[in-house]
Amino acid sequence: MAAAIEFENVSKRFILHHERPRSFQELAMSFLKRNNASREELWALKDISFAMERGETLGIIGPNGSGKSTLLKLITRILEPTSGRIAVNGKVSALLELGAGFHPDLTGRENIFLNGSILGMSRREMEGKFEQIVEFTELGRFIDTPLKHYSSGMQMRLGFAIATSVDPDILLIDEVLAVGDAAFQRKCLKRIAEFKRRGKTIVFVSHDLGAVRELCSEVIWLEEGQVQAGGLAREVVDRYLMRVHEKERADLAAQQTPPAETLPDEEPSKEMPAEGVKKRWGTREIEITSVRLLNSAGEETFLFESGQPAAIEIGYRVNHPAEAPVFGIGIYRDDGTYCYGTNTDIEGLSTDDLEGVGVVRVAFDSFAFIEGTYTLDVAVHARDGYSYDYHRPYCTFAVRSRLKDGGVFRPRHRWEISSRFLG
Repeated sequence: MAAAIEFENVSKRFILHHERPRSFQELAMSFLKRNNASREELWALKDISFAMERGETLGIIGPNGSGKSTLLKLITRILEPTSGRIAVNGKVSALLELGAGFHPDLTGRENIFLNGSILGMSRREMEGKFEQIVEFTELGRFIDTPLKHYSSGMQMRLGFAIATSVDPDILLIDEVLAVGDAAFQRKCLKRIAEFKRRGKTIVFVSHDLGAVRELCSEVIWLEEGQVQAGGLAREVVDRYLMRVHEKERADLAAQQTPPAETLPDEEPSKEMPAEGVKKRWGTREIEITSVRLLNSAGEETFLFESGQPAAIEIGYRVNHPAEAPVFGIGIYRDDGTYCYGTNTDIEGLSTDDLEGVGVVRVAFDSFAFIEGTYTLDVAVHARDGYSYDYHRPYCTFAVRSRLKDGGVFRPRHRWEISSRFLG
């Protein structure tokens, strides 16, 4: 049996014109001169090869501009390849761009029949499907309203309902679910799962990697028009996330800036400084010389995986002896919410008779903050709060998680379900 979709060494090139001719004379002159300075070749896809068997669900992932949408348009024949061979076997229904195939001046009802004709359905067939389309969209009271008055979410509802109502052999979906509300997204994902159970072929483009993992058996990762990896969904998504996290880690490291100095006799503000502004104050009798954030492998980083071990290492130098100095940290969410703080005095750690240079380290068996961006304050001060060296904040870091809890912190826990009646 022939594959549902097959790409063999497929490439797609676009020509970008940076300077448009303003008259026919300029157009003619540019043609005669063959001036290529204002023209740029963009290869949206390069030598793409893969085959999908009937009934498979394939996810396409990658950053914006990687060629995902171009690939779907090649499957639908909206675009033709520059080189290579494409074979598609079966009736295709596509939900590619919001509003594609719609006319803004026509009502929702009229657009249902217009889209049906574009998809090769007769008016009689669409009349038979009309009620179920309207019921799925939940747009009954707006169905005779011109589409130009619809929100983007309402347009997505209508487009998805039409695309999935014509019972295609192959369903193509390109990121449009992102504009819908959460309840309708779940409804759409449920219908996609139903298509999957019925043995339909599905190509699913999305930045929602959780949905890709859940729905897709295989995944292709595109970047700069080329396949970076292909295979089992979980394995490819994990590799892609590693690449994303590496880039994010490098970006976070580059964003770190030195603090603005505050004079020792100047009263520092206790408010969080404005975004991007760092403050440092204190007498420097004891000085913080370095701070390192370490992951579970002991590597310095500004990006953590929630729940994994981590450590904060504070280097110090004693410039003048001080009695029982206190080392502390404070962690704030990027909106200023105080998330956690501790210090050596709270923990009962003796710091008497410090001299020279050294390191204070606080280790976390589980750095279980919820996904987000945070800032870290570090300080050394006397027990009465008199500051020797205070950084607010010292640095910014991020936490990433596959779990989408709410709040700030994810304590260790487990769920238990019992069938016994409680009473």
